[in-house]
Amino acid sequence: MTDDPSEFSSDPLRLLIIDDDEIVLQATRQYLSALFPFHVDTALSGQKALACMAERKYDAIIADYEMDGMSGLDLLKQIRSSGDEIPFIMFTGKGREEVVIASIDNGADGYVQKGGEIRSQFIELSHKIITIVKKKRAEKALLQSEAEYRQLYNESPLAFLSIDRSSTIVRCNTKAGELLGCSPDTLIGTSSLDIYADLPEGKSRFIEIFDGFLKEGVHTERELIICRADKTHRWVHLTMDAIRDDSGQIILCNSILHDITEKKQAEHDLQKAQKQLREIHRQACIGIWDWDMHKDRIFWSDELCQIIGWNPDLPPPEYSGLSDLYVPESWDRLQAAVTLAIETGKPYDLELELIRPDKTRVWVRATGGPVYDATGMLTGLHGTLQDITERKKAEKALMESEERFRQLFNNASDMIILHEIGPNGKPGKILEVNDAACSTLGYTREEFLSLQVIDINTNESNELIPRLSPALFAKRHLTFECTHQRKDGSVLPVEVSVHLFTLHKQEVALAICRDISERKHNEKIREAILSGLRDILVEYVDRDLNVVWVNQATCDRYGLPGQNFPGACYRFVQGRDSPCPGCTALQAIKTGTFQEGEVTTPDGHHFLVRSNPVIENGIVSGAIHIAIDITERKRTEDALARSEQRLHDIIEFLPDATFVIDKEGTVIAWNKAIEKMTGVQASDIIGKGNYEYSLPFYLERRPILIDLAMRYDDTISTSYADF
Repeated sequence: MTDDPSEFSSDPLRLLIIDDDEIVLQATRQYLSALFPFHVDTALSGQKALACMAERKYDAIIADYEMDGMSGLDLLKQIRSSGDEIPFIMFTGKGREEVVIASIDNGADGYVQKGGEIRSQFIELSHKIITIVKKKRAEKALLQSEAEYRQLYNESPLAFLSIDRSSTIVRCNTKAGELLGCSPDTLIGTSSLDIYADLPEGKSRFIEIFDGFLKEGVHTERELIICRADKTHRWVHLTMDAIRDDSGQIILCNSILHDITEKKQAEHDLQKAQKQLREIHRQACIGIWDWDMHKDRIFWSDELCQIIGWNPDLPPPEYSGLSDLYVPESWDRLQAAVTLAIETGKPYDLELELIRPDKTRVWVRATGGPVYDATGMLTGLHGTLQDITERKKAEKALMESEERFRQLFNNASDMIILHEIGPNGKPGKILEVNDAACSTLGYTREEFLSLQVIDINTNESNELIPRLSPALFAKRHLTFECTHQRKDGSVLPVEVSVHLFTLHKQEVALAICRDISERKHNEKIREAILSGLRDILVEYVDRDLNVVWVNQATCDRYGLPGQNFPGACYRFVQGRDSPCPGCTALQAIKTGTFQEGEVTTPDGHHFLVRSNPVIENGIVSGAIHIAIDITERKRTEDALARSEQRLHDIIEFLPDATFVIDKEGTVIAWNKAIEKMTGVQASDIIGKGNYEYSLPFYLERRPILIDLAMRYDDTISTSYADF
């Protein structure tokens, strides 16, 4: 440190000189002001000096040792007792050793003796002032720097530990104490091994890492588990760096502990969620695929291999080879969707028909969308396949049933009219009519659908119907005679067979009306049932059936706000206070085995439910519960059954003798009229083939007219040439 005064030229030091000899005082002020860039104030006594210090801040005090009233030593004591550490120099003619000792002991920063050559004396004093001021300022700056460092060290969001070669903690900050759950003071002097001591292999693992660090002396990073004072555990990222002495020997290890418990928990949760997702996909029969466009590499999950019928031990084919797995029309649609997804980023959702390697065919719901890297560049596609073969079969059966209905309805020679039943039980608006009704009564279909039943009945018929209503509602079906009025005003006598049923929660009537002179078979109109792909609801419940996690479809269905679950699943699904009877999730938890069943919710929805236990460390901790909405399938099956029953009822109550055979020639319907005609009961002939139906008429088994309708045969045709 130099005593060059030039550094104070822009900001001169301000000095206060105290001496009870005014001549000496003024001489000192003049010399110091002239020799160096000082601002000099003076005071003739210690009391006046204190007054000056109260009004102005000084960089240094120069005081005579002996003064009347308050001596320089007394002034020094008072300044130091107030806590003021201003540089203080004793300037006196007293040269005794005890004076020097007393001044230094009471806090003087320097001592300059008066006497000798004047110029040299004041140069020495000036240099002493500069040296002491610089030293004081440096000490203050150092203290401030150390305070700032300590504050930064202690308030850092990172946990700092300094460990000596014996692994003893010699320094730590507040964050380290918080991380380890104790005061930093209690950590100092303890072994860092204690942090890991109660964990399996924790102590030996840290010793291995620390010994390697001391040997290599290089920057080291590890992930470890530490033990807090309350015996709870936290994951940390440990960083170690060496502090060396002048000889290069490692004397300290500076460690930074970063709490990564939440990160580790998130990784664990992610792995758990991925496992759960794989299990959900397995139970829901959903396969996952990924296509790396650049490498033309395809990944298939085991579930997807199962759907396609592919050996999972074999690699999936390249993209170009997938064409062999699809029927041509489905492959063309898939290619177009993939191209669009690549070009526009638009995902796709298709229903496609697959051809398995064993040549069997399955229907799948195929979804896919683009995958991008961190830079936003397209790298491939990702998607799923779900087997929807059973749904497709149900839809086909429904379409075939509807087609049979349409053929029966539109080709019937009898008039068929579907109409509403009003709240008062009277016939209301006409909902549907067949071609025979239109042609017979002379109305177009559009005109018919704007009419009510009273518009096509004569007055006599409208008066008759109220009297018949009690019997109709009691039996749900009734046959009676009345008269219809054609559009041209003419009257048509008809026999009406009425059946009541509920359609879309509304009471309706199906009336089969025929000219009394001609009776023909007909079918009743039936409900149109549509089915579609059901949403899959997924729940993860604990051992008490409390909801831990649900998918978005479940949230949407039950109006759950985000992940605010209402507790037990049976409360918000069924509105119950206890588990549902036969709950598959509860059975899966109790037995530790897969369970399956069907349930019906209070709102009338039917679900296929599957539950699989979640086993962790050999203990059942909960269950994954999926519900596949099969409401539409159930309705389709019920509608099909009702439709066939209504068709059977129509045939059964037709006044003409009627029987029906299938394409194999087996009797499938034998109505009451033909029972009466032939004396053969339906129970004795339904289900029989080999021309059993010809015996009541020809007393022998032989093809008859109905067989000609099924398949043309010259021999049969000749027998009925006169007809």
